[in-house]
Amino acid sequence: MGILDRFRKKKKEDEKPKAVPRKPSMYSIEPKSLTQFAREACKSRSSVRIQLIQTASLIDILKETLEREYPSLDSGEVFSHAQNGLTLRCVTCGTQFNQQALSILYLAGKGTMQRAIFGGPNVATLARGLCPGCGGSTVEATFDPAKIKARQEAIKVSALEAVGVPELVSVCPGVKFQSSLDVSPNEDLTCFVAPEAGGKGMVTAYEAGTSNQRWSLSSPSSESCKCMFVAPERALILSKKSEDESVIQLVNTTDGSIVTEAQGPKVYFNYGAADPKKGFFVTESSYDTLLMIQTGEDKLEFSTYECGQIYGPGPMIGPDGKCYVIVHYRLYRIEDKQQKQIMPGNNCICFDPTGKVYCGGGFADRSGESALHIADIKSGDISEIPYGREPIDQIALAGQGRLLLANIVNEIYAGRYPNAVVTLFSIPDRKKVWSLEIKDLKPWREPVLLSVPEEGWALIQTGKLLKQISLEDGKTLRVLPKQTQEFVEARWLESKKIFYIARNPELGYRKRAPGLIECYRV
Repeated sequence: MGILDRFRKKKKEDEKPKAVPRKPSMYSIEPKSLTQFAREACKSRSSVRIQLIQTASLIDILKETLEREYPSLDSGEVFSHAQNGLTLRCVTCGTQFNQQALSILYLAGKGTMQRAIFGGPNVATLARGLCPGCGGSTVEATFDPAKIKARQEAIKVSALEAVGVPELVSVCPGVKFQSSLDVSPNEDLTCFVAPEAGGKGMVTAYEAGTSNQRWSLSSPSSESCKCMFVAPERALILSKKSEDESVIQLVNTTDGSIVTEAQGPKVYFNYGAADPKKGFFVTESSYDTLLMIQTGEDKLEFSTYECGQIYGPGPMIGPDGKCYVIVHYRLYRIEDKQQKQIMPGNNCICFDPTGKVYCGGGFADRSGESALHIADIKSGDISEIPYGREPIDQIALAGQGRLLLANIVNEIYAGRYPNAVVTLFSIPDRKKVWSLEIKDLKPWREPVLLSVPEEGWALIQTGKLLKQISLEDGKTLRVLPKQTQEFVEARWLESKKIFYIARNPELGYRKRAPGLIECYRV
């Protein structure tokens, strides 16, 4: 081969396309890099570029990292902070994705909905991991831990509030408690379900203000059992027999003997209300069906009524002896197997002695207007007082023309709205008198436990304290330590000037472990 031929061959070889080593994309983040980002972001505000379709993985990794960093917070609450602390911005067109978009991206990247196409065109585009604005797939993800840090700090600070404040005075030693605390009409007896070995229960009656047990009756389950006074000397006990059946017993409360019993339909044990004057009891048989029981003349007569999906607080009995229930954001009265619409109402029901009924408005995500709804039961007149966008989840009487209003922390939105607020509200003035912000209360706990306007105080809970406060100005009068994870309920006995506090540690998601019931004197 001549020199010219060798030159031509070399030139042809030079003209051949050469393989170029593929550089890793700056926009593709490996799980290890996401983990490293999460570690840094949980300590201070940080940003990273990712593919939209990686959003679910990033949220999960942030949640796992936050759980290790903040072990005192609930799993659901941590997830809310992981999602709500995250913002996404398209690097191509600058579109900022809202929380609804983040929720869609999370669902699209998880489980059976992974890569699913659902909803409108924007939702379908997001589900494919693309920006609806420009079709790009790369975003800048920024996580800010400011809110979860503030939440953790609030829990620490709460424990210091008790310094220098007198504690509540115990009346008698505490006893085992599981659920269903009730007080007899004459306030001489308390009745509740106590836990027993093997998950069984014991319906137990005590002389009020003492540790003297009057009687007890065994129950197959401590969780699937409810007791409630339906007359001065009668209590109703409902126990689970099977998935679709219950046992209903009418008990003589002087000695615990069973007066009569019957087999009934399925029962929900979370809610229930009784009218001891008429021997009437109402609860839920399913999510959309009421179970109503009449106990007059020591007989058990029960019926069911399908009313539509029942919202919390479940069925209640008004001063007129009728059943009231919230169904799909409306308050209804059940009369002669008919539903009569009273007024709008989202979250709670409260009656006052003058014949008025109150309901709270608003939504946990603050997506709509809130209001205090008011109806006169006799005249049927209704009115409402605007309340901004803060939901009213609790209403309690607080004196002439005054109410205590409060919101309950919802774990889904705890990242954006982590605080509970208790407010004394004047109805005639249509304004707030004072407000207390509770920064360390766990999701699903009721801030207001008791309101005793005739004594001028209320009992509220924070994460670390039970606080007796003045209704006049909201100042703390006495305190009692509590555990952050506890579920707490309370009952006031006016004739004896004592109140009961029942505590249950948390057992899994929104479940209550066996706890303790205690009695205190004001």
